[in-house]
Amino acid sequence: MNTPPRPATCRRVVLIGPRGSGKSSVAAILSRRLGWPRFETDRIVTLLAGRSIREIFEHFGEAEFRRREALLIQRLVTIEPAVISAGGGAVLDATSRRLLRGCGLCVWLTADPDELVRRVRADAASAADRPSLTGREIGDEMRDVLRQRESLYARTALLRIDTTQRSPAQVADVILHRLGVATMEPRP
Repeated sequence: MNTPPRPATCRRVVLIGPRGSGKSSVAAILSRRLGWPRFETDRIVTLLAGRSIREIFEHFGEAEFRRREALLIQRLVTIEPAVISAGGGAVLDATSRRLLRGCGLCVWLTADPDELVRRVRADAASAADRPSLTGREIGDEMRDVLRQRESLYARTALLRIDTTQRSPAQVADVILHRLGVATMEPRP
C-alpha cells in the first residue's frame, strides 16, 4: 500500500470496508477528535431518498442504490475537511474507487469474517434496515461478499487496519497517528 498523505496535505479521511468493520463508530470518533464534519454515505442516501436501504433495494433495485451512492461520493470528495464513511459496496464502482483513493487518507477497516458476522448479528437496526445481498444466511453472505470485494478494498485503500481485536477508539488512534495527530485528546 502507498504511503498515506501527511497532515499538511490530508484534509479528508475515508473509511471503507464491509459491514461490521466499525466504519461508523470510528468515523464518529475521528470526526470529534479532528473537529471535522462526518459524512456516512449509507445514511445520506437513505435520508435523501426518504427510504431505508432495504426499501431502496426493494423498490428501485441495487443498481439504483449504487448509482445514488456514486453520485453522492462525487460530491463528498470535494468537501474538506471531512471524515467520510463509505458504504461497504461503494468500492464496486470504479469511479468511486478512484475518487475515494485519491481524495485523502483512504483506510480499509477489516476484521475476521466470524467477528464481522457476530457484530452484524448484534446490531438489530442494521439487520432490519439492510437487505440480503445474496439471499443466503449472514455468515455465508459475509464470506461471499468479502471474496467479491476484498481485492477492490485493497486496490482502493492506502492503509489497512484489522479491527478484530481493536476497539473503535484504538482504530481511530492508529489513523490519527498516521496523520501525525495521535495525541490530540487524552483518553481515559
